[in-house]
Amino acid sequence: MLLSVSFPSTIVRVADALLLAAGSYVLYNFFQTFHRRAKTTKLSGPPSNNWLLGLLRSILQGDAAALYEEWAKEHGTVFSVPGTFGSRRIVITDPKAVSHFYANETYTYLQSDIAKRFIESLVRSSAL
Repeated sequence: MLLSVSFPSTIVRVADALLLAAGSYVLYNFFQTFHRRAKTTKLSGPPSNNWLLGLLRSILQGDAAALYEEWAKEHGTVFSVPGTFGSRRIVITDPKAVSHFYANETYTYLQSDIAKRFIESLVRSSAL
């Protein structure tokens, strides 16, 4: 005789709905990442040593500023760094390019007043 376990049908329906929602979310993010990568220019950058964490462990363990400076020397003033879950982060180190980016991306990148003042002081000091 087979062992049968009976669950109330509402619990199974809720579990099925949660599983379907989680699966849909993962698939949506996967295809969004793939589509975004297909549309953009491929940038050079350091290779990822972990799909889950990217280079987060390397950045947190060492001197992050020195690491980014080393990558800028190797890959140029604009490069891509592997992020968590296979994502990529674009790094811009050229002061004129950073200034141009902030001047033109006013609607898609909102910042607090403190962050704006900090960036202004960085751009002013490096432009001198």
